[in-house]
Amino acid sequence: MIVNKLVKNNIEIFVLNYDGTFLSSPAHPEFIGTNQLNYQDTSGVFVVREEIEKAKAGGGWLKGRWRFNPQTQEYGCRKIYIMPMKKEYLIGSWYFYPFNKEMPKAEQQAACAL
Repeated sequence: MIVNKLVKNNIEIFVLNYDGTFLSSPAHPEFIGTNQLNYQDTSGVFVVREEIEKAKAGGGWLKGRWRFNPQTQEYGCRKIYIMPMKKEYLIGSWYFYPFNKEMPKAEQQAACAL
């Protein structure tokens, strides 16, 4: 499948159908082929539904999310961009936003949601 070739070596990109089924997720390969429409994060947000809604509205940036960064082994602000594709599926890409290290974590977390 071309989608798997597109994102094979990039953990920051994922692809899912508008029904909530993951086509590719290098960061979470266990999600591929499964429906995650009802997945909620630790703050209660239906993450996949939010991403699908953004795609159906034309795509764009979602609010930041406070997530664990496996590269730094610390929590940080993850920003996500959603791009709709053929009104059937979406491609999402994310990165960790670099805050000033001197800024207190609580302030970073609050600023992340803006």
